[in-house]
Amino acid sequence: ERVEGCRIVQKDDVLTLQTESATKLSDEDLEKRMNFVRHMLSSGLSVLYEDDHLAAVFKPAGVHTKKNTNFAYLSLEDSLPAILTPPSGDDASKEALPLPLAVHRLDVRVCGLVLVAKTRSALQNLGMQFEKRRVKKRYEAIVIGNPSEAVKLNDDIVLQEDGTLLVDSPIAMDGRGTLPARTTMSILESMPHTHWGTLSHLELRPETGRTHQLRLHTARIGAPMVGDDLYWDSGAKARTKMAADISETGDSCDLGIIKLLPPVRRGGGLYLQSRGATFQHPITGEIMDIEVPLIDRFGRLLQKARLALDYE
Repeated sequence: ERVEGCRIVQKDDVLTLQTESATKLSDEDLEKRMNFVRHMLSSGLSVLYEDDHLAAVFKPAGVHTKKNTNFAYLSLEDSLPAILTPPSGDDASKEALPLPLAVHRLDVRVCGLVLVAKTRSALQNLGMQFEKRRVKKRYEAIVIGNPSEAVKLNDDIVLQEDGTLLVDSPIAMDGRGTLPARTTMSILESMPHTHWGTLSHLELRPETGRTHQLRLHTARIGAPMVGDDLYWDSGAKARTKMAADISETGDSCDLGIIKLLPPVRRGGGLYLQSRGATFQHPITGEIMDIEVPLIDRFGRLLQKARLALDYE
């Protein structure tokens, strides 16, 4: 019996994992697959690093990393055989997976770095590194407001000795209860904005890997990401609560982080990108540090804000 991806595993369930076989596609399916690959390449799909055991690729926004519950839609993994080279070394070829597999997921709306295993040993080793939180991932985002303003107003965020911000706020996970979730933030740039009040360019380093963790954490301190219609209301509620807390204490405060949020921007994409990862090569043991260039629309939005500021 095939189990859908949304199925919650129960105690005493017996699971069998079968990796997808590289079966021959029909002419119709092959044409569909090639059209999908061409679309992915035009959207930015590229190989950042590759050897016999693993690869690092750029995933465009708008596509799932792996098959979701609807198997009719193609995913990033479906495009990997067209852009990656099968293992050629004697040892690697004996351990080759039928098809390359993404070792972790990026949300469908998030673009950036994805690590891919090409051999069984690489898949097992990288999976273990992710499980033990040895893979250090880096993201960048553009948010509304300056997160540092929330430090004295919100218990979820603290200023650390090294100048970074730490958001420590548990997240409820379906079937797993509420689990700890921690994100380190660095403010790369912050500037006034005529529509949003303040824009901040952040580097985000998740210490845990909960679903939508980065989006939730920025929203919970009143600084939702540009384009995040899912958690915009959470950001608005966080601002309302901080403003109410100040009102109760009788303190006066003119911080932008407590002002009402304008309507969410729709249609321009989510301003969150997976920028890089540091990990140990599963075969050689070498420390790998792979980084993806920041996509153009990030720079365009920031530059428009700078130009407006200069004009004023």
